[in-house]
Amino acid sequence: AARADWHRQGIESELRFAAGYPQHERAAGVQTDAAEKLYALNDYVRARDVAQQVVERIPPVEPALQKTALTVVAHSQFDLADFAAAEQSYRRLTTVLSPADPERGRIVERIASSIYKQGEQARAAGDVGAAVEHFLRVGQAAPASPIRATAEYDAAAALIQSGDWTRATAVLEDFRKNFPNH
Repeated sequence: AARADWHRQGIESELRFAAGYPQHERAAGVQTDAAEKLYALNDYVRARDVAQQVVERIPPVEPALQKTALTVVAHSQFDLADFAAAEQSYRRLTTVLSPADPERGRIVERIASSIYKQGEQARAAGDVGAAVEHFLRVGQAAPASPIRATAEYDAAAALIQSGDWTRATAVLEDFRKNFPNH
């Protein structure tokens, strides 16, 4: 417990420095480091908020800090079950990644997961139409995603459940064409 307290005091010290000297050349880096540490401590709300401050800095921070801060924002939103916001943050993150960035595939997969989770939330809330749209968006956002098959199957099941046989048939025919061995 003492170590955790000491760790938190270090984070608070970093945040005080960044707030007290916002124009200092190291302020953005220190603030980004604090956001990462907060995320590691599962303090998702504070991690998101601190990282968002980094993202919104004027002038904008260097690309490496931008990437780290956006990653903390997106992961925090995802872990807080704010999947629509997470999807947008992951999409924004792809705009700062180079095409060859090794993280790109994982981020696209997080976009797919964020969309799928929105479908699950809509289904749980009884909004079958919105659930179907989200499930079908997975394939548009991430055609190669491993969860695409599950999402399209869930879309067809929701359409069957709601009695939309025509659309369910079309989705199932696409499913069979896209996933012949499933």
